[in-house]
Amino acid sequence: MKAQCKDATPGAPLWIKNHGEWKLVIATKARPDSKGHQVVWIDTEGNSGESALDTMYTHPED
Repeated sequence: MKAQCKDATPGAPLWIKNHGEWKLVIATKARPDSKGHQVVWIDTEGNSGESALDTMYTHPED
């Protein structure tokens, strides 16, 4: 299921596709921009990144 604004709260687990593989990330901050919400996250290995909310999921899907 695609993530929505209410799902992107700090500490919330979200899923992204990384090179075709599902990756669990934890949201640290969500902020609006001109094209939608951007979510700042940290993964299980301690790496940080940023993704558009419309590319994130609450559960992995195929």
